[in-house]
Amino acid sequence: MARGGRGPSRLLPFGDRVAPSLGLVLALMLAASVWGWLDPAIQDAAGLAPTLVVRGELWRLFTWPFVQRDPLALLFGGFMLCWLAQQLGFVWSERRFLLRFLGYTLFAGVATTLVGEVWSPASSPHWGIWPVVNALIVSWAMLFPDRQVNVWGVLPLTGRTAAWIVLGGTVLYGIAAGGL
Repeated sequence: MARGGRGPSRLLPFGDRVAPSLGLVLALMLAASVWGWLDPAIQDAAGLAPTLVVRGELWRLFTWPFVQRDPLALLFGGFMLCWLAQQLGFVWSERRFLLRFLGYTLFAGVATTLVGEVWSPASSPHWGIWPVVNALIVSWAMLFPDRQVNVWGVLPLTGRTAAWIVLGGTVLYGIAAGGL
């Protein structure tokens, strides 16, 4: 990330450069996920459970995206964060990227808690980085609507199309989970 702080540090074992704030997020994801796999009580304590947030367990508004329920979510979520942090951190700065990451986390947690108070399917516990990653993808798409990205190296998409796919995919996942 070019602006807003020290230069990138080497963190990933394959030599990629990551900014310290992204390194912190990735390290927290790895530690919380592995700890949660070894001790399911950690997963339960970190998940976004709207009914428990209303009862005062406010830390849940920030901890839920750090616990991944399976290794693939950790791996691909981390890769997406690396790619997005590089792109968005250059435009926003490293500090703003971290603040937006935390802001999207808090906003999603509060919104889910409020919706969970009036609609019971939303009151079930939530874990994982993908809602925050999806918000970052839409942010990237709004900043770069005509920029092309190749999904899996073969499917070319513009930012605008990627945003629509994320929106449609979110609706489909909601339907598949019994949300409608």
